[in-house]
Amino acid sequence: MKNTNKPTIAYTIYEALSVVNQGIAFVERFLLIIILVIMIGVSVAQIILRNFFHTGLFSGELIARHLVLWVCFLGASLTTYNRHHIKIDIVNRMVSKKIEPWISSIADFFAAIVCILLGNAGYTFLMDEFHYGGTLMPYVARWQFTLVIPIWFYIIAGRFFLRLYEDILKKD
Repeated sequence: MKNTNKPTIAYTIYEALSVVNQGIAFVERFLLIIILVIMIGVSVAQIILRNFFHTGLFSGELIARHLVLWVCFLGASLTTYNRHHIKIDIVNRMVSKKIEPWISSIADFFAAIVCILLGNAGYTFLMDEFHYGGTLMPYVARWQFTLVIPIWFYIIAGRFFLRLYEDILKKD
């Protein structure tokens, strides 16, 4: 959003946050590709090892399961970044176009709050995993695979807040 009429601090902050948001989305796309390749590789290796050599990768299924979790969170975050997330538009169809941006802003606010609460619960889960220990595979602790839960809930919340901030700037 470029507004040459109002070069205020609010727009400067928005532009800086947008650049950070774009950088995070770039990293997410990169991670998504790498994790998908690893996940497919682990699954194919597991199938080949089981069918032909009657063995398997140590914790292969667990690793694939945790990578699915990562793919889901990265995909959800990118979907929110692209504004293609699931939303219920029944209210928007019943209200006038003047009220629709306000309803969208309220929905973004509550979605961000829910993501923060889920991020807090994810952080509690992460700390439990950290304190109870255990490894998923040699030299990799279970808690390292659950890092995705709080981090990406907070990132998604940040994206909703950024959208809310953008909506407020548009209303000025």
